[in-house]
Amino acid sequence: METTKTTEAPAPAVDDLFVNTPIGMLRSMQAYMRELPELLANPAYGGWWVAYCGNERIGISRTGHELARKCAARGLRSAECYIGIIAPQDPDEWVGLDLH
Repeated sequence: METTKTTEAPAPAVDDLFVNTPIGMLRSMQAYMRELPELLANPAYGGWWVAYCGNERIGISRTGHELARKCAARGLRSAECYIGIIAPQDPDEWVGLDLH
């Protein structure tokens, strides 16, 4: 039995799409975007901030500064974490970030 092989261009690497962004931060950004719809569903969080380190949600707060301090207190490097506002995002700005 013969199999045919298709030649497809490989998918671009995530870090090629977000130049100079550390891979740890990219993983944290992915977690943020995956969970954002759930966070937006709770009106109490509107305008609050959320922090991720990889797939772990570090916390939710009224200020990003508070979350940055919390990350630092846990010994997390800023290159590993992402702190974002809980607000609708422009999907065009996140194109190419694999959210699966």
